[in-house]
Amino acid sequence: MNRDMSVPEILNEAASLIRKGWTMNAEARDLNGNIVHVTSDDAVSFCVLGAIHRITYKALAFRGYMALAEFEGYVRSRLHGGSSISHWNDHIAKDQEAVAIALENCAKGYKE
Repeated sequence: MNRDMSVPEILNEAASLIRKGWTMNAEARDLNGNIVHVTSDDAVSFCVLGAIHRITYKALAFRGYMALAEFEGYVRSRLHGGSSISHWNDHIAKDQEAVAIALENCAKGYKE
């Protein structure tokens, strides 16, 4: 990404990535299920953290951290997600669509 994105834009873009492919117990995986770096051209599925990291890699790091903090608060307060986003993604989230919807709902409620 070469433009500055808002936190809701980041969260909605993460939801779009999750809808294309979701994973657990790794930030990103290739078509064969192997763990790859989030910026790899081979990455086709992402956990919540991996999706946000993919979108915000390099130039958008600060906004990425803001998006992660916002979503972590949302997970803890609204989804009873335990101790972290990773825990919620890997052990509590029901499925790919539930993850995408949670990201979109968090984006809708964001206030700058």
